[in-house]
This record gives sequence, C-alpha cells and structure tokens, in this order.
Amino acid sequence: MVIRFILNKKNSNPMNELTELEFWQGYSKIYTVTEIGKHYKDLVATIKNMVNSGPNEVWLDLGCGPGRMTEIVLEKSSGQAKIVAVDIFLENAQKRLGGKEQVELICADIGKKLPFPDNYFDGIIANLSIPYIVEFEGLKGKKGIQMAFKELFRIIKPGGPLIWSTPKKNARPEVSFICSIPDIIKQRKKILTASTGLQIVKYAKELVRRGKVGTYTLLTSDEWDLITRNAGFSNSSWKYVFSHQALVNKIIKP
Repeated sequence: MVIRFILNKKNSNPMNELTELEFWQGYSKIYTVTEIGKHYKDLVATIKNMVNSGPNEVWLDLGCGPGRMTEIVLEKSSGQAKIVAVDIFLENAQKRLGGKEQVELICADIGKKLPFPDNYFDGIIANLSIPYIVEFEGLKGKKGIQMAFKELFRIIKPGGPLIWSTPKKNARPEVSFICSIPDIIKQRKKILTASTGLQIVKYAKELVRRGKVGTYTLLTSDEWDLITRNAGFSNSSWKYVFSHQALVNKIIKP
C-alpha cells in the first residue's frame, strides 16, 4: 500500500525558518547524493553486518528515506523477507523499490503510534531517523523519544533486533561530506554540482543547529542506553561510523 502526500508549495524562507515538513521535503530531494561517498558506504556496511534477516521474516524500515536499508534486509534474506518501509516522503523509495513484491511502502508520520499489532516484526531498522523525531504523541525531547522506543518495543517480537543510527552529540556531519567529495566526483561527476554540494552542507549544518537548540535529540551512547533500557531493550552494542560523527546501535527485545 502506498499513500502519497502531495506537497507542491514552494518556500523561500531561510533554512532555519523552514517547518519540519518543508525541511525534510527539501532534504529528501538531494539526500541520495550522499550515498555515493565512502563514509555512507561504511555506514551501510556496518548496518549490513548487524542485520540477520531470514526467509519469511517481516521487518520494518522506520524512516526509510531512499530505501537503502530496505535493500539490505532483502539482500541478507536472499530476497525472501517482507519489509514494511515507512516514511513521510516516499518518492525516492518508490523509484528504488517500486515493483518489489516483498516491499510495502507506507506514508506515515513516525512521530505517532504505528498501525501494527504487538510482537509483529522480526526486526526493525531505523537509519538516522529516531533522533529526528521532534515529538511523539505530543511529548517532546527525551520524553517523546522514550515513548517512541516503547512503541518500537511493543511491535517487535521477543528476540528481535532494533538496529538504528544517530549522529553523535555535537556531531559535525559536514566533515563526512567534505571527506566524501572525491568519491562523489570520481563516481558520478554529473550529480555533484557546486549548488548541490552547498545545499548538502547547509542541510548538515541545520541538522546540527536543530540538535543544539533541542529540536532534535542528540545524546551520548550512555544517555541513549539509559533510554533504551527503560523502554525494555537490552544487549546494546555500538559502532562509530561517518568519520566518528555518527553511531550505529543494535539492541534486542528480550
């Protein structure tokens, strides 16, 4: 099932004045360019090593973006798993995953309760999405994030992994992008224009700014561990990625 939001309104506001919907709508149009760089590939490899999806399993890709994480779950299951991919903007995911019978795309706000029964998913993957939940069911900050993890705990089966990533506290994501420019230019010269590169850096800096003012929740690994333990998860393990600017975490529902 695919549900589309049609958003045609153009906005000329400064980036720091854009609404959350406008911000992510704009970012979604250029985000796939960052996939070409070495640092994104390292992130993908790290997550792929943590995923152990099998035939007939059902996985959730929360905040699926362009759908690369969904591809990982499919690859690791030899194309036999089913994946529900959820995001508020599905255009890139539709381009990448359209026609794959194993994938269900759902347009939804991940800051609200999800329409799935208890103990439904064999695993959940959430790449750079959970920390950007501004509020969950009306709760903001750490309280909202805590409730988001409790919701994920509810819908995952016992023994199921939640594999997710987050910028580190006080991250500098523009460092990773700048280091990736040679890879991007080498592999797909036509994609990276000066304008696109400038836009990516601007979005990266705006992500950091919104984290510093508390719009997003960017914490240390110890702070995250406290939140996920309180939600019921255990067996936390962390890996640094993106030139030490982000982390990948794997936790388990006992």
